[in-house]
Amino acid sequence: MASIRLKGGKLFIDYRVNGKRKRVSTKLIDSRENRKKAEVLKKQIEYEVSTGLHVERLKRLDKKEMSLSRGIDEFLKSKDNLNKKTADGYRQAMNKLIKYTGNIAIKRITLDLVKEVRLKLSTDKYQVNITSKKNQEKNSEEKVYKQKSLQEITIISYLNKLRIIFNYFVKEKYIPENPFPAQQIKFKPVVTITDKDLNDILSKLKNANREHYKVIMFLLLTGLRVGELIGLTFEENIDFKEEILKVKNHKKNREDSLPIYPELMEFIRYEWSEYTGLLFNYKSIHSMKFFERFRKREGYEKYSYHTLRKTFITKLINSGMSVYDVMTLARHRNIETTLRHYSRADLRRMGNEISNKTNMGTLLGTDFKKGLKLVESI
Repeated sequence: MASIRLKGGKLFIDYRVNGKRKRVSTKLIDSRENRKKAEVLKKQIEYEVSTGLHVERLKRLDKKEMSLSRGIDEFLKSKDNLNKKTADGYRQAMNKLIKYTGNIAIKRITLDLVKEVRLKLSTDKYQVNITSKKNQEKNSEEKVYKQKSLQEITIISYLNKLRIIFNYFVKEKYIPENPFPAQQIKFKPVVTITDKDLNDILSKLKNANREHYKVIMFLLLTGLRVGELIGLTFEENIDFKEEILKVKNHKKNREDSLPIYPELMEFIRYEWSEYTGLLFNYKSIHSMKFFERFRKREGYEKYSYHTLRKTFITKLINSGMSVYDVMTLARHRNIETTLRHYSRADLRRMGNEISNKTNMGTLLGTDFKKGLKLVESI
């Protein structure tokens, strides 16, 4: 049963739902006339509680007032197949939003507020530990930090993750439309290692440290992401009989298969004397700083581990391999990512292919034996 209470000169209605006490304000000042109105509201609440309608109404109200923190919890709960790294990325993006808006209701996020948050993200700072390894060993408490700003591509990544989260909120009818517009990523030109530099790097590593050479050469021959090397074993990942390399794709939470082609097979057979256990004895990518030190020492700072992957992909393209085969070997989600590896030099090669294989020049009624020269020499 519900009851009418007086507090601060105003009328309230007390009632219980599943044994829990609830109180709702009538927003009515105490008077004879208003007590009659409160009595009507009390009977309405009693009816809704007895029939279960009140619980449903509270659920609808709860949806409308759901906070950002509760929203991200529900979103992640609905995504059973997300790996931890991806889930952490979504939560980090939401935390950035909450940092500048507060933990407000989802419905209060508007396009104008999103624009304000974007501006604030451009001035956002985070700390980077730049303590040298030597100093870390001397005194672990004396750490040196540097303030760094978020890069544009990081900001865009946050906003695109928030767009995905808010698409879920639209689907669940928490909001009528998504306040986060799609963000276009401005990609930097693809950097690859020239053959001259590559030969020099491999030669120096081979002479200085055979294990380091094996890591770099393996990445170059497979196009793997550096993190995918961690934990590779002969028993689980190398199938000599089927000539298959099995790789855990952490980005997509699946296992990919790549061919062990003759040159890769020869490299593995030659560089490893035993085919058991781990291929590389590294626990994490943080323990693979040797290439960073090597690049700084030898003047190759513009290159990185990921440049090896880009070089592998570009070499596949330059070989004349089908772009769809390249996409498969690179394990790209969409073809646009693969196409970004085409450079002017690749276009020149394709122009020569058109000339040599199609003889397009005959369409002009000319005597050109080699057809059209489509691209000027670089």
